[in-house]
Amino acid sequence: MRTLQIWLMILFSSLVFCLPAAAQQNGTIVIEATPPDALIRIMNISPPYESGMQLEPGTYDVEVSKEGYITQRRDVTVKGGTQNRFSFDLKEAPPEGALFVQTQPTDATVRVMNIAPAYEDGISVPAGDYDLEISKSGFATITKTVTVKANQENRFSFTLTAEAAANNASQTATPAQPEQKSEPVVEQKPEPVAKNGTLTVVTEPKDAEIHIMNIKPAYEAGMSVSAGDYDLKISKPGYVTLTHTVTVKAGQDNSFSFTLAAEPAKDAQAVTEAEQKPGPGTTNGTLTVQTDPKNATVRILNIKPPYKDGIELEPGEYAIEVSHPGYMTRSMDYQVEAGSENTLTVKLAPEETAAEQTPVKKTPAIASVVQLEEFSNNDRKWFEASTPQVNIAVQDGHYHIDHKAGSEGWIAWNTMDFDPKSQFVIEAVFRKVDGVLDYGYGVIWGVTNKGEAYNSFRISGNGLYSYRQEKDGKADTVIDWTPSDAIAPGLGATNTIHIRRNGDTLEFYVNGVKVNTAPYKPAGGTMVGFKVDNRQVVDVDQLMVGLAK
Repeated sequence: MRTLQIWLMILFSSLVFCLPAAAQQNGTIVIEATPPDALIRIMNISPPYESGMQLEPGTYDVEVSKEGYITQRRDVTVKGGTQNRFSFDLKEAPPEGALFVQTQPTDATVRVMNIAPAYEDGISVPAGDYDLEISKSGFATITKTVTVKANQENRFSFTLTAEAAANNASQTATPAQPEQKSEPVVEQKPEPVAKNGTLTVVTEPKDAEIHIMNIKPAYEAGMSVSAGDYDLKISKPGYVTLTHTVTVKAGQDNSFSFTLAAEPAKDAQAVTEAEQKPGPGTTNGTLTVQTDPKNATVRILNIKPPYKDGIELEPGEYAIEVSHPGYMTRSMDYQVEAGSENTLTVKLAPEETAAEQTPVKKTPAIASVVQLEEFSNNDRKWFEASTPQVNIAVQDGHYHIDHKAGSEGWIAWNTMDFDPKSQFVIEAVFRKVDGVLDYGYGVIWGVTNKGEAYNSFRISGNGLYSYRQEKDGKADTVIDWTPSDAIAPGLGATNTIHIRRNGDTLEFYVNGVKVNTAPYKPAGGTMVGFKVDNRQVVDVDQLMVGLAK
């Protein structure tokens, strides 16, 4: 009998060890927000956030907001089989003031260059510095930085000079010297704006609504935008919505005309049939993406359900990605309107065409990596702070730099075993998260202990690059702002900057493409870091210092 019991125990043990492994467990998520009544949203899933809700292991895009506070948004990683707690401490938004700009002539166009909303008299903005542009055809454009004070009306007056008079006048501008501050250094140096074109859209009917889907500023006739492609959406109740991509050329008045087709009238039979078919409710809309080529893959990146023609969606903005083998992938934001059949047309460019426009060149090999920073922790003691001017920290696997002040720049640096006399290589991976597109961000090297001298290679969100040498608040521009197709433009773009010394020459690469060279000059210091100008949010995912072959 005892022998039988032993055999049964052995058999039971074998069955236990042969059972399949348990499926991967979900994790729970708890967001601790200050103030506690802040709104919490997880942007890349459909279900609303609930404290302790279960989620599959992975990365989630969390946004915490409250009126009167500065919104925080960052990626968090949920691990399976455990409770994942994350803290968001919102800072009170700076008090606001009203901005009034009076111009002569009175019909001049006023633009506030470092915020997204269009200017209107009495616009309410947080206290701080704002970059104004006042322009009118036949007059010399004025650009000026003004300071808005909180809890009061801030009024500024500008008189434009006729172009003929402006050309005859001899004007010498003396730039203001930057104020030297403690680490990190802030400098008062607005960067040059890329050459723009104007955009005017004429519609029939004339009161149709016009939206530019791939930029933040609202459309207005004759608005100045960077040269490039823009996705238009023209709509009016009772008419078929039209989507179209137009190309704006620099230095030109770009005008486009569109006529909307009236929606076909429905007879009684058609209405009866429609009532029998499922369709968008009173709050939702449907989305159909028409692609060229027709069998391209369509994905909606900020929701879980897979895309299908006529998918029913809640009103709001959706991140659309269209791809097909042999074609360049396109990504864009699209606004789905309630109770409407929303149709988006996307045409992909063949890869051969893109290859002709941007010759692909591989970055030269590296002999050795001296030091690699992936920001998994802050053991190297990168500068961190949270102030009304900047939020900068090592978090979630990157160095997060959220610079909030207009017309200024922020630099941060560290020791990275950098020898400026060697045949060095510096490479950094940046992701442009938010902010203005016509100011720079990038790598600084040869930084001295107090940050008063360094070299900088920067790119901008509208596809330009520049190389400067800076010392004691004075800048020597070696390569002025130059456009390059190698730079991935816009918000959400990832770019890799690669700088190497090759004998007496510095070589500059962006995304594996050599964009320019410059004579090598010895740097004053031995540290490496980053620079972000104006109001921008940038994540640095990786920094490498090495030696060239």
